[in-house]
Amino acid sequence: MIYDRYSQPFFDGDYRVLRGGSWAVEPAILRPSFRNWDHPYRRQIFSGVRLAWDVEDPS
Repeated sequence: MIYDRYSQPFFDGDYRVLRGGSWAVEPAILRPSFRNWDHPYRRQIFSGVRLAWDVEDPS
């Protein structure tokens, strides 16, 4: 049985997937496998970019 109000796509083409949590969320969702969604132009405290690089050994 299909319900009319649930048969349409919930998201339009403007939403994007957010991966991972942030320091501002509870520990249960502070993991790389966490997924959420939002518009790419919105700024939220629960999402962001993490940059990392290897540090060369000075010896």
